[in-house]
Amino acid sequence: MELYATNLQIAYMAGLYALQLERVSIGAVSPPFLGTVARLMGIEVEIVDMRLDLNSEADLHYNLFETFVPKGRIIFQGVGETVGDGEIIIKIGREGGVEIEGANREIEERIALFLNGGVVERGELSYDILSVGIEERGLPPRKEGEVLERERRVVEYFQERFRGNPYFDILEVGDRTVKEGYPILLKPGLYCPKEEIFRSLRERGIPVRWGWSPLYRTTLFRGDLLPVSEELYKALLILPLEMEVADPLFEVLQEYRYRGCSF
Repeated sequence: MELYATNLQIAYMAGLYALQLERVSIGAVSPPFLGTVARLMGIEVEIVDMRLDLNSEADLHYNLFETFVPKGRIIFQGVGETVGDGEIIIKIGREGGVEIEGANREIEERIALFLNGGVVERGELSYDILSVGIEERGLPPRKEGEVLERERRVVEYFQERFRGNPYFDILEVGDRTVKEGYPILLKPGLYCPKEEIFRSLRERGIPVRWGWSPLYRTTLFRGDLLPVSEELYKALLILPLEMEVADPLFEVLQEYRYRGCSF
């Protein structure tokens, strides 16, 4: 069954509805909508610790960097080959468009019902309302074959150029899906100046991203500190997939390498 949406969060709601979940677990360092949308739908949310490769034992996985092979209830990934094992796979296009795959016909029919506003046609002039839902229509995301091939070349270059450097660790990044960026993990000596590093890179025109704050640090999901997630939060920076960022990245990191912490 072909299932598409234009809005990622509505696609996620359809998946949660289809699985009839009462409780979900989410990795602590994840996009906020994974938690807020679930809570909006009355689902209890458990925040779990993560590994440094961004994987976890959670029910939901956001694998837009392809740094692990997930297994869970709902998996988010870029368009391309399916990576991992999930009851629902949500594939996100680079320029919009969301494709939803269910593990079986029953799940896909429930997703389709939700995306039809819970309405089924009963002939040309009548219909019935069977459930809650949001009417949402979408087109297939672009296959992005050229983008995927370009990203493969960039990832290969980064892996070779960055391996063994003194400033940050790299993760093993796959080549089967379109990605949101290239994650790096700063060495502990660069945790303190991370904000200055971020700003310096931005001032040089590099659209580096910070990552996400741990959900347990937020008011809605306030909870105990989780040790590996806290380390991941301090270390993670996300680079754009452009070869040109390598030289200015090393220049900035060299500048901050010996500054250390002030406490």
